Amino acid sequence: KISIFNLLILSSLMAGDWVKYGWQLYDQPGDARILALGGAQVANGEGLSSVLVNPANNNYRIKDELTYAHESRFGGTVQHDLLAFSIRRGFARPVHVVLLQEYVGGIPNTTEGLLDWGADGIPGTLDAGEGNGVLDEGERLDADKITNFYQQQWGLYLTTTWIWKEWIFGAGLKGLFHTLGKNYASGLGFNIGVRRNLWKTVSFGAAISDVTTSWLVWDNGTTERALPVLATGLAGKFTIPFMKWQSAFYGDFIFDLNGDNLDNQFEVGRYRLGLELSPRESLRLRMGVSETNELTGGLGIVKENWIMDYAYKPSPTGSELGSSHILTFTVSPRWIFGFLGVSY
Repeated sequence: KISIFNLLILSSLMAGDWVKYGWQLYDQPGDARILALGGAQVANGEGLSSVLVNPANNNYRIKDELTYAHESRFGGTVQHDLLAFSIRRGFARPVHVVLLQEYVGGIPNTTEGLLDWGADGIPGTLDAGEGNGVLDEGERLDADKITNFYQQQWGLYLTTTWIWKEWIFGAGLKGLFHTLGKNYASGLGFNIGVRRNLWKTVSFGAAISDVTTSWLVWDNGTTERALPVLATGLAGKFTIPFMKWQSAFYGDFIFDLNGDNLDNQFEVGRYRLGLELSPRESLRLRMGVSETNELTGGLGIVKENWIMDYAYKPSPTGSELGSSHILTFTVSPRWIFGFLGVSY
């Protein structure tokens, strides 16, 4: 017996290029709270943005929350924005909406600037390396012919959840529009997830991104596909003795099918860890380890009608890309309209 899921997988194997980073806009998603915790939110994410990690996450920090996040990544080279909200009216169950935008400017285009004259640096001698399109030893770039272009990505993610017995199920449909210089691409993907409480303070979660393989089709006819990625996790709440701090731990393990061969599909290091401490009712201190083994940290100020979160990610090990800073503001629309004297 062949299921619809198997037919989708088999049809996607027939053509196209398999890529690992075609959907990178969704790869390290979330707001400042999520990123400060290393992204470990599969089992018990809080806030609308956490549906990016697991579409079964449905815990609100503020009723009818509206979340905006801005990230300046790698010393300002990459600018990333997120807007999340829910639509309740007209649907049997709430539909969560997440809008994503990422911009990278000032990318040098050296295609026309290569003086491809070979090792001797003299045109027309047809020596080794001349005309091969590669910057070889002895060749150089013409600075006057180097131009700059930009990359921009837009994402739209729609999710919903439903409950069956003690399980929470979630499904998400994601779209992507990608421009790179003069080229552009668009695509669709599908994520699923589940969550449930194992004990009173411990929960379990699992999520599969790109479950039917996500497609990204470029204007030149190239089709890129992403293989499914499975993430499982545990989360729990506890109280630190003597200090009586309310705290929580989070841990995810990633099974990525995008490795080069079977031996590295489940390589050591594909995990995410997070720890949140609450020395006061309105203060959160956070730290974590991302799946790329980067240390993360941040803090949050939590009030009844608004929340402000900050996260810091240092420059990746062995690189000079620069650090990343993320700010997130979450507010209650009811509170805003009430403050303005407008009925909601």
